[in-house]
Amino acid sequence: MKANPGITAKYTVLGATTDESRTQAVQRLQAKSSECDLYLTDVTWTPEFASQGWLQDMTKVTDAVKDTLIPSTVATTQYKGKSWATPFYTNAGLIYYAKDKVAKPETWQQLYTEAAKSPGNGVVYQPSSTRASR
Repeated sequence: MKANPGITAKYTVLGATTDESRTQAVQRLQAKSSECDLYLTDVTWTPEFASQGWLQDMTKVTDAVKDTLIPSTVATTQYKGKSWATPFYTNAGLIYYAKDKVAKPETWQQLYTEAAKSPGNGVVYQPSSTRASR
């Protein structure tokens, strides 16, 4: 890195799935392993990890950039009034439907009913997921 020539980084994948990654991270954190200094975590882990004292208070860092971020994304870093992470990307679940073939759903139940009528008879989740509803 040109800005920090004396610093090297090693990227380690902790697991093939989110659950495996969480398990590996928890094991390392519980053991106070020095193997990892930074963790890329799922937003749902913030309260658990912060309550265990595994995260550093990042409130000043997050506050400095929060006006450039989606408020709900910043909220995922919060636990007991402090920020324990700084978001650097976000993703969102989207629903696409063929409006020439399906009536616009106004409720989740309408969405499920329309999806059940579709040729695939259900919902397809992201390709890397093993979940699918039929």
